[in-house]
Amino acid sequence: MDDPEEAEVIYPKVFVWDLDGTVWDPEMYQLYGGSPFKPHGHDVRDRKGEHIRILGDAREILLSLSEREDALVAIASTCTEPEWAVECLQKMQVVEGRPLEQCFHSDLVEIYYQHSKDVHLRAIQKKSSCEIHEMIFFDNQMNNIRVAQRLGVFSVYTPDGVTHEIFQHALKSYTAFVVKRDVETAGTKKKKSKK
Repeated sequence: MDDPEEAEVIYPKVFVWDLDGTVWDPEMYQLYGGSPFKPHGHDVRDRKGEHIRILGDAREILLSLSEREDALVAIASTCTEPEWAVECLQKMQVVEGRPLEQCFHSDLVEIYYQHSKDVHLRAIQKKSSCEIHEMIFFDNQMNNIRVAQRLGVFSVYTPDGVTHEIFQHALKSYTAFVVKRDVETAGTKKKKSKK
């Protein structure tokens, strides 16, 4: 994450992550064993031995984000078994002795059964006191991406999890999004002041 171009990148105030299919795989609805989950290296196995693993480079990226003082890291997850998701967050590790749940701000964890992502994202916006355009959202489902985009949240489609390449591209695209928005806002203010 120590990119030499990082000085040129604008970081959002809030990084919002979906869980199922974005942070880990398989998704909770695909598990036949369920709770209790047991540690398996830094990942976990369910009651029947199914391995739930962290996808892509999410482990390293989330660890790095959690160490930034200027970044809030949130969860917006719709899953069939919210209690299982919470247990996985508690038992999976990003590094030895550090549970995955510690990468997220505890008051910005929105895990519900069967809700549209706009409910999650509005709750996170309110709790974090940020503007909707100051958030970036990672999800593996296009329907959730479209919902977030309609709200004005910069969204990144991650069909196979988040890799360093996807993350760096997302930051550069978010920076361009912010610059364009600022130029448009300044132009609008300038037009209003001429009236």
